[in-house]
Amino acid sequence: GEDYIGLGPAAASRQGLERRTNAPNLDDWKTAILKGQQPPAENLEALSPEEDAIERFIYGLRLGEGVSPQEFALYNPAAKPLIEGWEKSLQELTHKGIAQKLNENRWALTQRGLEVADSAIEMLLT
Repeated sequence: GEDYIGLGPAAASRQGLERRTNAPNLDDWKTAILKGQQPPAENLEALSPEEDAIERFIYGLRLGEGVSPQEFALYNPAAKPLIEGWEKSLQELTHKGIAQKLNENRWALTQRGLEVADSAIEMLLT
């Protein structure tokens, strides 16, 4: 869930609330770099604080150490109104063997959950 910079044609980057994908054309990318310019974007998207919080929380679930919704909300205030719903969904996913509670506050996807992560994420978002 941290920011990252993608280098090269068709590479994706995420900085703050901006997500971008470089255009895939190698010649256009090379020309921009040689001119000291930013390569053209194929896709540029500005995220809302809530979208940002959701995305970063979901990435945290894929980590071995998982994520604590309460701790997460301390650093991502837009997540505060979402915590109750996330925890309810995570409890349901636990009963299905897709999520697990690592300790009193931390959640992560199980091995099975990682295999069906897109479906698990869809449940968290509804």
